[in-house]
Amino acid sequence: MAVSIHTRPAAADVVAAVTATTRDIAREHGLFFIVEGSVLDLSVMEPCKADALANLRSRVGASAALYAADAHSDELATATLRGPDMGLRVGPEETRAGHRLRDPESFARVLAILFELRRAWLFGEDGVGLERHLMTGNGTSTALITPDAKSAG
Repeated sequence: MAVSIHTRPAAADVVAAVTATTRDIAREHGLFFIVEGSVLDLSVMEPCKADALANLRSRVGASAALYAADAHSDELATATLRGPDMGLRVGPEETRAGHRLRDPESFARVLAILFELRRAWLFGEDGVGLERHLMTGNGTSTALITPDAKSAG
């Protein structure tokens, strides 16, 4: 279990106060505390995002992963991406990720587009109605032809 606090848009005095309070909480409760740029991480276990990604991938049987990184600690997890996985780096820092986004708002737009594409796929919105297909055969084999004259399988 972990909690991350992003302080990117906060004023310097607010960041200093939040960081000091978070450090005190970590010390009082024996938690791991990591400050990385504008991100404060508190964790009951020593953080290892690469292990967490591998564990999650195994538990859900994921055939592909999208990993969005915005801190140096994300780079070990990004390095484990393979095959159809996609790594996104939010911000200008050095990265192993294959793609970069300018800011969190850009990442939010990417998530919205992926959501719409997934929803359309799940509900067959891109599918062509069966009544628009042509079926032809010669007594031995049969073909289903799409409106764009491609075999449908």
